[in-house]
Amino acid sequence: MNTFNHSMTFINKHPQLRQSLFNFLRSTGILKMLKKMYFKHFLKKNLPFSQYMIGPTIAIDITEKQMTARAHAIYADLKNRLATTKHTKAN
Repeated sequence: MNTFNHSMTFINKHPQLRQSLFNFLRSTGILKMLKKMYFKHFLKKNLPFSQYMIGPTIAIDITEKQMTARAHAIYADLKNRLATTKHTKAN
């Protein structure tokens, strides 16, 4: 790991080298593989409240009967706007 840190420090000090390396990795397809490996193995995206979390991981299921009066008003407004948007796009 120490070698990796030294390599990253060196590359970060030389922007042209960093850009050339990035372009090479992208052109060979290695960059895509590295990103896939990073997201699969190193990113703790599935842990609740992780600093690397992508979007909310906690799902709350609320029925219309459980909504407050204000929530009902917002929900109805959103449904009307969606219906209006679909109607105007169709015409």
